[in-house]
Amino acid sequence: MKLIKIASVLLCFLVVATVFMGCTATDESKVPAGGNVNVSDAVSEQEQNKTESSKNIEVASITDTTPKGTYLSTDLDFFYHDDTYAYCFSSTPKHEYIIVEYADGTTQNVKEALAEGNITLDDLDDFGIKYGKQSIREMEENLENRQDQIDDNSNE
Repeated sequence: MKLIKIASVLLCFLVVATVFMGCTATDESKVPAGGNVNVSDAVSEQEQNKTESSKNIEVASITDTTPKGTYLSTDLDFFYHDDTYAYCFSSTPKHEYIIVEYADGTTQNVKEALAEGNITLDDLDDFGIKYGKQSIREMEENLENRQDQIDDNSNE
């Protein structure tokens, strides 16, 4: 039972690190030494990148192109975060099927468009794209509590 708890906490840590550091599980260069993730630093870096790459591109449409009958996992699909919230779709890999089309005819998925500053969450709202959000503070607190539980269990 202890092993399952430890494995689930480690999996949670990897998900949070991936979401907030913008890296894959194999991209160790973006994970700080010791594996500690500072979410506020990651948010600041994302905002800086957004400002640097912000473009004045006209959005023609944002559509959900998920083919009927496509199986999507029920895991949350985090696609963007700001200082307060992490935004997600209710299934994975939903962001791959939410396509942004620009006035010049080019397209990209919603995650890329947000990361590059080409669209905003208001654009998703304007085009009727449904998404959820989770408090970053609550996610950090949950992760800390889980780490404390692991530490307590390992000291027994």
